[in-house]
Amino acid sequence: MLKIVFFSLILFCVNFSVFAEKTAELEIIEVTSQKRLQNIQEVAVAVTSFNQRQLQDSNIQDSYQISGLSPNVFITENAGAGSPPAVNIRGVGLIDYNTSNTSPIGFYFDDVIGGSVNSQFAELLDIQRVEVLRGPQGTLFGRNTSGGAVLFFSHQPEQEFSAYTKIGVGSDAYQKIEGMLNLPISDNSASRVVFQHVDYDYSATNNLEPAPQEGIKRNTFRWQYGLNTDSFDLNLKLSAADWSGISQPYGHTGVLDLEEGTVCSAEKALSGVCTDAFGFSDGSNEFRDVSVDNDSPHSTEQLGARLKLNWKLDQNINITSITAFSDLQRQHQIHCDASSINVCVGFFGLDNQVYSQEFQMSGEQEKLHWISGIFLLKENIQQQNSIDLLRDFRASGPTSGAAQYFYNNTIDTESKAIFGQIDINIKSQTTLTAGLRYNNEQISFTSNTDLNIPQNDNVKGLTFPFWSVTDSIKNNQWSGKLALTYKLANNWAVYASASSGYKSGGFNGGFLFTEAEAEMAAYGPETLYSYEIGSKSELWDRSARIGVTAFYYDYRNQQVFINQPSSIPDAPNLQLLQNIPNSTINGIESEFEWQITPELHINLTTGYMATAKFGHYIDPTGKELSNNRQPFTPEFQTSAVVGYQINLANNDFVLLNLLGRYQSKIYFDQNQSPYTQQPGYTLWDSAISYHNASYGWKITFNVKNIFDTEYDTLRFDLIDFLGLVNSNKGEGRRALLEFSYDFGK
Repeated sequence: MLKIVFFSLILFCVNFSVFAEKTAELEIIEVTSQKRLQNIQEVAVAVTSFNQRQLQDSNIQDSYQISGLSPNVFITENAGAGSPPAVNIRGVGLIDYNTSNTSPIGFYFDDVIGGSVNSQFAELLDIQRVEVLRGPQGTLFGRNTSGGAVLFFSHQPEQEFSAYTKIGVGSDAYQKIEGMLNLPISDNSASRVVFQHVDYDYSATNNLEPAPQEGIKRNTFRWQYGLNTDSFDLNLKLSAADWSGISQPYGHTGVLDLEEGTVCSAEKALSGVCTDAFGFSDGSNEFRDVSVDNDSPHSTEQLGARLKLNWKLDQNINITSITAFSDLQRQHQIHCDASSINVCVGFFGLDNQVYSQEFQMSGEQEKLHWISGIFLLKENIQQQNSIDLLRDFRASGPTSGAAQYFYNNTIDTESKAIFGQIDINIKSQTTLTAGLRYNNEQISFTSNTDLNIPQNDNVKGLTFPFWSVTDSIKNNQWSGKLALTYKLANNWAVYASASSGYKSGGFNGGFLFTEAEAEMAAYGPETLYSYEIGSKSELWDRSARIGVTAFYYDYRNQQVFINQPSSIPDAPNLQLLQNIPNSTINGIESEFEWQITPELHINLTTGYMATAKFGHYIDPTGKELSNNRQPFTPEFQTSAVVGYQINLANNDFVLLNLLGRYQSKIYFDQNQSPYTQQPGYTLWDSAISYHNASYGWKITFNVKNIFDTEYDTLRFDLIDFLGLVNSNKGEGRRALLEFSYDFGK
């Protein structure tokens, strides 16, 4: 059915273009994937760019929602709303829910790397452009971008007055207030302030009456000051975010038939008729129904500052300094048993500071562009985590097995790098790109775990030191890129590249339940060697553009999150980060954009991951993972965006927008288990908006997940420990109505 829909869409567009009398040109897309503004058709990088209009028309509001709109890109919630996303590009990503780790996909906000995964959620608030770079970015971006990078660029202060306000309401108690004010200060300076308040409930329905309503309030603020002169530019940005609410409850899938004393098949378990080890089932056939004692508060407070300075020494040489600091504090609680009793309750406390400094020098001559730089980063992560097991059985005393683990750790990272890249125009049609980067990192790790167990007459129990580990590692690595771009015609270029990406080693800051596990907390660096060929062309008098890329990855010492049953009966799972010596990934992807008429526009993307498998590997529990599919890696992805504008009198218009995304089956862990797989599914979103040009107001009606498709964003295997699989339920149908007014009109 899906293929019929997409082919019908293409045939409709082709037939429409034949009879259309008007022609239209696409906008020129400029990107900074090589840290300078270039036409997207001229860079030897597989990159997808979204401008402000595209983000608004599709009502894309945060970093989760760009998943699937760029080929072979998959982004999902990992530990529920409010926690960092799990980002996967071309089979490379991080699936560990632990927030002290760093993703191999770099997130950059106005040229600043965010550090660990804690900073990888982005509100797309007053955003000018988003760029998704696929493949290793080991030269210019470097630190932990072996899989790619996502670049976010906010609107800068402008020399003309502008302001807008937005008010939105929707289903699931959705409320939104947003505003922006841009004020010129002098002939060459201006300031811009933007804020947003969003409040909504989650799609899950909790049938346990005492449980509070789950939802979240998000407040975001950003202020910028810009100064531009003939020889000097300055931009100062201050930002703040405050989140509060009740964490999204996990869904529950029991896998045991206690009467028969057997483990249910995956098909039977997913039908909801089985129970966990305590005989619990949520008792509902409705997909998003849960029954969880989920008094689980969430809070996030974040402050950030960035100062960018640019000196123009002459017409050809620039020096740039980018200084940034961020402070993030988060408290997040989950009921990992996803049931009406307290069997497994996790508490995640985080205090995270990141300081970074980058200096760049760049220059351009007639046939040569060069850039070099120095990068420095310091990050401190302090975690105060605990997991409370069998809390409701503590009254039975020490023989109940009830225990609470207090797991506190500190990870300090110091990173230094030097880098350089040159683009040489060998002939009028041929450009050679060569880049190199040297990374040096030192990471120290201190971990202390205390254990609390009940006593016969003391339910609160006694707390005593359990184990302590202190360690440090150093990482030194070269990474680089060599690419050749050849223009077959003015509107057609092909390229070939060989590049490497590097992600440093580190320490697993997740839950470790024995000293032996803690001594295995260290993991080594990973390196990815990428070989890529691509073609970018414009067609039909620049009314269409198409890009096709094929790639092969030689993935060495891949860092993989291991979730396996403990060798100790009824003990929590063993959770480690391990290095798999060799993995192989290859695939192909395409992007097609067509401005059929001035009113009708389409985007089609397709990604196919032919191979994405581990090499030979046996994990510490003796489980063989050889040739297993990479987690979070669909074999096939495709998306279609269709926009149609109906022009009315007085320059008013109505805009219709339809967005469809399909992905094939994925596995949520390394075991390729049928209990933790998500079958393929399709999501459809739509928006209709009326734009009043005379008075500057707009009203939009948007529906997310039109057909209320049922899907999980995570399934976590706790079968041997609690007899269940818990899951994050994907967002259901949500209808939104938004009114906006532009005061600059």
